[in-house]
Formats: sequence, C-alpha cells, structure tokens
Amino acid sequence: MSQYKSDTLIDELVGDLRPVRPISVTRGLIVAGASLAVTLAAAIIITGLRWNLTMLAASPVYIIATGSFLLLGFIASLSVVLQSKPQVGADHSGWKWAALMLGILPLAALVSSLDSWHTDFASVSSLDGLGCVMAGTLFGLLTFVALTVWQRKGAPTNPARAGLLTGVASGCFGIAGFSLSCAHADIIHIGIWHTGAVLACALLGRVVVPPLLRW
Repeated sequence: MSQYKSDTLIDELVGDLRPVRPISVTRGLIVAGASLAVTLAAAIIITGLRWNLTMLAASPVYIIATGSFLLLGFIASLSVVLQSKPQVGADHSGWKWAALMLGILPLAALVSSLDSWHTDFASVSSLDGLGCVMAGTLFGLLTFVALTVWQRKGAPTNPARAGLLTGVASGCFGIAGFSLSCAHADIIHIGIWHTGAVLACALLGRVVVPPLLRW
C-alpha cells in the first residue's frame, strides 16, 4: 500500500472522531451523593418520618444498621465510579469488607430469634416485611438509574461486578431512606427484611445492568 493510500485511510478512520470529555471520579461521586440526597428527601415526602424518630435514634440497633447500609452504599458507589475509569493495578475489593459487616445483621437476627422462634417467625413473615423489601427497592431505583447512566459514559471492564455493585448501592440507599419511616426497629426485622431489600436490588443489578454496559 502506498504512503498516499495509507494516509488517506488514516484520515478516513479518524475523520469522524470527536473529543470526549474525560470521565471524572469527582463527578461520579457527586452523582451518587445527589441520588442519595434525593432518595432521602423523596422517602420523607412520600412516607413521612417515624413519629418517634428521636427515640428511634437512641436505639443502637437502628443506628448500627442504618449506618451499615449507608457505609456499604457509599463504598459500593465508590467502587462503581472507580470501575468506570479502569486503571492498571486498581483494587476494588474494599466493598467486600463492608458487605461482610452488613452480613452480621441477618446472623444477629437468626441468633436473636432462637429462644422464641415461633413468635418471632410470625412477626418476621408479616406483610410489613415484604413492604420494606418493595419500598427499599423502589426508593433505590433513582440511584440504580443514576449509576447505570454514569457507567455507560465510562468503560467498566467487569460488567457483572459493576451490575452487582450498582444494585448493592441502590438497595442500601433505598432502604436507608425508607428506614426513616419504617415502623420496626428490632434486629430481626432489620436483619431479614431490610437486608433482603439490598439483596433484591443486588440481584436486579446483576441481571439488568451488564447488558447495558457492553462495549
């Protein structure tokens, strides 16, 4: 191939290219933070605050559980944002430790129900629990969509993991928002149903998001 033809071919290949704005980790974190803020506001407006929220804030179980959901949500969001801008040697395993910490909640619920499992099982199996799973999932949709759109601007190298973490982040933020109005603050309810909302969103993210991130 002559030099002229080579130059012509190169010109044709790059002729339609346009500058692309580099993806920013800071903007990604702003997107995640804004989605959490809007989620909390929407939860308060739609479902209202628990009438004894001041008393609820004094509950160690409520504080630890809600803090765990928020912490895992932030870490999962950070992992999603960082994966959208892949770097050689980057470590995205930090979320696993937060997830392990969150896994203590259902374990604590199981241990707490051993002495009175027949009574606790009836309360755990109530419609309120299913309502929490549904509400947490619905309130998490804003974060779900925001992070998915954000990732489409980047280049996640592991769509399956990105989808899973997108679901985890959205579920954590969604159930944290709904916790402001949930009528239950016991470890059994939180450990089973609130954690269940995170798991439901994680499954949704694992199934729905990867096909949307294909290069």
